[in-house]
Amino acid sequence: YRFTWFDYQDVDRSDALNTMGVYLTWMPKKWLNVYVGSSFNINESDVDAFDYETTNIGGGVGIHFTF
Repeated sequence: YRFTWFDYQDVDRSDALNTMGVYLTWMPKKWLNVYVGSSFNINESDVDAFDYETTNIGGGVGIHFTF
């Protein structure tokens, strides 16, 4: 979870951004990572046009190099 407060100086606006996320990583080999993640964001603004909710889901495969 992450909370961010934006207080805009040039306009009469402030936003409260709430971000929640879950990320899982599985390492079947020392050199291979498999991961999936999801996040959900709520932006609460005192200007209605900037109120929103978003959901992001993603995944991938990575190769891990150690030096």
